[in-house]
Amino acid sequence: MTTRYTDEEWTSIIRSARETLSDADMMYKAPTLGSEEFTKSIDHQLLNMDARKEDVDRLCEEARTWKFNVRMYFDSELCVFGPCCGDLTDGREQSVCVRPHHVARAVGNLKGSRISVASVVGFHEGTQSMTEKVAEARKAIKDGASEVHMVLNRPLLQGGEYSAAYTDIAAIRSTAPHPIIVGLILETSQLSKGDVVAACKIAAHSKVDFLDTCTTIDGIGTTEDNVRLMKDVVRGQGIKINASGNVQTLRDAVLMLEAGADRLGTTAGISILKEARARVDGLTHSAGFAPSADIARLQRSQHEGDGWLASPSPPVGKPQTKQYFPSS
Repeated sequence: MTTRYTDEEWTSIIRSARETLSDADMMYKAPTLGSEEFTKSIDHQLLNMDARKEDVDRLCEEARTWKFNVRMYFDSELCVFGPCCGDLTDGREQSVCVRPHHVARAVGNLKGSRISVASVVGFHEGTQSMTEKVAEARKAIKDGASEVHMVLNRPLLQGGEYSAAYTDIAAIRSTAPHPIIVGLILETSQLSKGDVVAACKIAAHSKVDFLDTCTTIDGIGTTEDNVRLMKDVVRGQGIKINASGNVQTLRDAVLMLEAGADRLGTTAGISILKEARARVDGLTHSAGFAPSADIARLQRSQHEGDGWLASPSPPVGKPQTKQYFPSS
């Protein structure tokens, strides 16, 4: 497989990407609280290492009730793993994400439902050989997976071996051509800002469909800055962003969506939706009948000062290159 560019050429491409990042004050419109779109932005996760079959049953029942997407991660007995890998096509409401050797079982169990099956590759450190990753992806697809999400090989990226990092990702894209969805999990908490830019740029050249912030296994999880930075690097290229980890409250959810996330990976999905619905009820009662188009305006204007969404707007026109890569 071609390496596309030399490491020196990749360095130039990445440097150029850093220099052309757009303004730091970019704010995206979050889905209206209480809407179906807001609900479906949540990936409902089960991250317990000791989770059992009854936990899976409960998670799936919650997903059916609340119309979540589903992400699951289990111990070696069940081996059902998952980052935040949202569905992009075919109108399916939910998906489960499992390790390659459990895809066939999941596909069989979900036959006849609107739940698709995704699988992870190189989970969770990303340092497996390209041959191993390709074999995992090939088996998952053969067994019926419609998505594969691979973990970035961070040592390659951080060592400046950009050509090797590209080849690793491109091998999975080649193994899983469209309409299979391919995602790349960065583990942003373990990367510098420069590394995040490099990973996003290389991933975009590799034609991935999704960029996931974290596995939720290492580090502190997602930050607004990293979501915003990832969105800026791939803006306009059709790549979606999944903010996984560190999303525990409605405030967290709205801020991540406004930073540019398309999906939210969290174990707190039910409490977030309950809080959202309570706030919508409170807004409509306090404002009289409020059309859904006004809820987003009301949710921010009425709560910016009450500690829920008290985040001041960033100064207009401040370039991201100075925010993320200060000269001093």
